This record gives sequence, C-alpha cells and structure tokens, in this order.
Amino acid sequence: MKKVETDVLIIGGGVTGAGILRDCSLRGISAVLVEKLAALGFVNSEKHYKVKYSDLDVVQHVNNTQYQRFILDTFSSGFRNEFHIKSFEINYLAEALIDDDLKILTGRSSKQYEYKHEIRRSADEKIICRAVSLWEKD
Repeated sequence: MKKVETDVLIIGGGVTGAGILRDCSLRGISAVLVEKLAALGFVNSEKHYKVKYSDLDVVQHVNNTQYQRFILDTFSSGFRNEFHIKSFEINYLAEALIDDDLKILTGRSSKQYEYKHEIRRSADEKIICRAVSLWEKD
C-alpha cells in the first residue's frame, strides 16, 4: 500500500466530489479523490449485535473504532489464529445509536483472503458502513 500525503481527502467521485477536487486544484490545495466501496454481493455470514452504552462516543453515536471491532469479531478464533489482518478499509455512511440492533454481513471477495462487509441497522435496513478486510496467512 502506497502512502500519500494530502491536504484534503475526498470520498466519492460524484458531482460534488469532482467539484471539490476541481476547486482544490484551482486553489493550489493538494487533494485525493477515492471512490466509495462497492455494495456487498454474496453474503457468507450474518451476525447480530445490539449497541451498548460502552460502544458510544461523547455525542452518543457508536464510536467509529467500534465498527471495525464488530466486523473483526465475526471471524472465528481459529481463523484469527491462522491469519492476520493485512489491510482494512471502511466507509462510514450513517450513524448507529444505543439499542440499535445491527446486522454484520460478510461475504468472500473474488480475491484470495479478501472479505467484504456491511453493517446494517435491522429496523430499517439502513447501511451504516461498508468495509473490506484483506488477510494474510501466518
């Protein structure tokens, strides 16, 4: 993975993202535009999690770091003993609140040892985040 230093990171190359990139360019501000993660295709596993008080940040939303934990906890200890995480990319799309029931969906990617994930709120099927994890055999 290549490291890039930039003043602005733009997520999503739609009309707004492209406009922001152009504006940054005209102002001499370094900017990088990245596309959002694609929707999850085939689901291999589905786990549920009820948001607790300890998952919240100071503004009463689920702390961003907790989403990664929710996803990583769906892998068995046997899998985690045999593999270690090489990279993890996540796009936050909505907020989760206390007592929300979340579905953590995982599907195998076409790439070896890569998994795609979605976290959805069960009540309205709202996608909270999408992620991709890439693993390496120990």
